[in-house]
Amino acid sequence: MALVASYLPARRAASLDPTAALRDN
Repeated sequence: MALVASYLPARRAASLDPTAALRDN
């Protein structure tokens, strides 16, 4: 559950800020 809780906000942020996905890798 904790993994899902951290995964969803990360995907939401990535959709708002495309560069966030690049920084996350």
